[in-house]
Amino acid sequence: VELVEAHQQEAPLDPGLPKSTLRERLTQMADAEVTEAALQYLVGQKRLVDARDHMHTPSFRGAQADAEAAHALAHAREALVEAKWQGLTENAIKAKLDIPVKQVRAVMAALRREGRAMSAGGIWFDTDGVAELEAAIIAHLKENEVLTIAVMKDICGLGRKQVIPLLEYFDHKNLTLRDGSDRRRGTAFPK
Repeated sequence: VELVEAHQQEAPLDPGLPKSTLRERLTQMADAEVTEAALQYLVGQKRLVDARDHMHTPSFRGAQADAEAAHALAHAREALVEAKWQGLTENAIKAKLDIPVKQVRAVMAALRREGRAMSAGGIWFDTDGVAELEAAIIAHLKENEVLTIAVMKDICGLGRKQVIPLLEYFDHKNLTLRDGSDRRRGTAFPK
């Protein structure tokens, strides 16, 4: 419990202490069987919460309980919304928030878990903005057979640096299908 509480204080943006880390630390004190029994006991006694890949205490509130973390989350979200389709690199987020890269990664991971941010090609985007772009791509491909890079650039007003990772993201989702440097309707394209 002390290991989990210490991690929560050090990393309030994490969903808890990774189970693998906790098991590794505990098996240094006891064998694997005893470790598993202890963890099951603590979860059963409601002293720890088993949150899939992580463990946290029942009272853990993450960023909500840590003013600095909550502030960083809110400002990162605002920066992504403001950047819209242009997106932001880790370095740009670091500069905007004036926080260390390690904290930027924790903030962005928290926003990803909340469904508010996604990454493509090392650039972070607001998920609502990407959903708007997806709607624009769908509208274009309903009326045209092909989406070229030039048309995509016109749709979103971005340069190749942002367009290519976004197109690759839509390819990965099977919304679009790459055909040379152009895109066509993918298997997940709405009927």
